[in-house]
Amino acid sequence: MVERIKNRTLHDLIILFLIALVLMSLVFIQMRRNTINIEEGPHMNVSLEKYLYAMHLRFDMSVVIDGERVVSHVYVQSSTTPGFDMFNPQINDFVFVHSEAEAANFSDNVIVAWPRMGDVYFSLGLVYMINWTLDPANESHYNHLGTQMREIINLEDFGLSCPLTVIDLVDNWEKVNELWRHIHPGEQSTIMRLAAIGGSRIHEGYQANCPE
Repeated sequence: MVERIKNRTLHDLIILFLIALVLMSLVFIQMRRNTINIEEGPHMNVSLEKYLYAMHLRFDMSVVIDGERVVSHVYVQSSTTPGFDMFNPQINDFVFVHSEAEAANFSDNVIVAWPRMGDVYFSLGLVYMINWTLDPANESHYNHLGTQMREIINLEDFGLSCPLTVIDLVDNWEKVNELWRHIHPGEQSTIMRLAAIGGSRIHEGYQANCPE
């Protein structure tokens, strides 16, 4: 009898173990699916790389809604992502321009994005802070960020000229995108925070230290 109870207990434990193993496998598969979705982002009808670049660098974006071009990040995502009520399969292109005025020249199927200027000239502050951050003369700011020292990043290594300009954000967006990916996340956060209040007002009088 005791032996039968022991065998029964062992059998139950094996069953529980197998059930737990199956459940863990299902959880892992779901987590993997979620990870893939996060990495790939939404399945958009336009270039996801361009969309994410515009979002990361806080470009203004416009889309045609009911015959009128509207500046709205929400409308851009909703009209280009299947599953949203506003999804419009006719919208299938994404372009960068230098200003909102240029956006009016495009057809209804095109998402148009441009560097944000506005009252605080955000994009000017952005390139200003990128130049300042990458300047080896400003190494002291690493202590403020609390990040480990990284190798010096040269704009020339990305096919860009020093100093970086707002024009580069559009004309050389792929190169700027690659550059941005190499900047430490802590530095990115500080760059964006200071750009939002006008980078030039934080380090007034700074001139980009470009190689001769």
